[in-house]
Amino acid sequence: MLSKRWGLILAGLTTVALMGCGKPPTAKIEQTETAMRAAQTAEAREYAADAYVAAEQALARAQAAKTEQDSKFALFRSYGDVEAMYDSANALAAQAEAEAIQEKERLRAEVAAEITTVESMITAAGAALDAAPRGKGSKADIELMKANLDAIGSAFAAAKVDFEAGRYNPAKSKLAAIQANVNSLTAEIEAAVQKVTKR
Repeated sequence: MLSKRWGLILAGLTTVALMGCGKPPTAKIEQTETAMRAAQTAEAREYAADAYVAAEQALARAQAAKTEQDSKFALFRSYGDVEAMYDSANALAAQAEAEAIQEKERLRAEVAAEITTVESMITAAGAALDAAPRGKGSKADIELMKANLDAIGSAFAAAKVDFEAGRYNPAKSKLAAIQANVNSLTAEIEAAVQKVTKR
C-alpha cells in the first residue's frame, strides 16, 4: 500500500515536472532574428530610427526574459511570456523594415527632384556667367566666378554619386549646400553685370 502511494506521488511529480519544464521558443527566436536582419538590410536604423530602436528594445527584453527562465530549475521554467515577447519584437522589426523601405523611397523621389532643380540652377548660372560682359576691370572677377562654378559642378557630381549609390541623406545635404552656393554665385554674377553696365 505504501509503495503504491509513493508510486502515485512520483507519477504526480513527474507529470508536474513535464508540465512545468517548458522549452525555449527556438522557432520564434530565429524568426525574430531574421526579421531584425531584414530591418538592418533595409537600413531601418537610418530611415526608421524610432521603429528600429523600439524593435531592438523589445528584443533585448525578450532575450533577458529567456535568460531568466533558462537560469531556473527545469521544473519551474515557463516560456509562455518569453514567446509572446519575441512575437512582439518580431512584429516591431517587420514594422521598422516596412517604414524604412517607405521612407527611403520617399526620400529617393525627393532627392531626384532636387537634383533636377539644382542641375537647372547650375546650367542657368553657367549661361549667365557666359553672357556676362567682359571688361578690363571684370576679368579677374569672372575667372574667380568660373572657378567657383567648376567647384559647384564637382560637388554636384559627388552628390549624384551618393544618390546613385542609394545614400540619399548625404546626397540631400550636399544638394542643399550646392543650392546655397549657386544662389550666392548667381547674385555675384548679377552684381558684376550691374557694375559693368553702370560704367
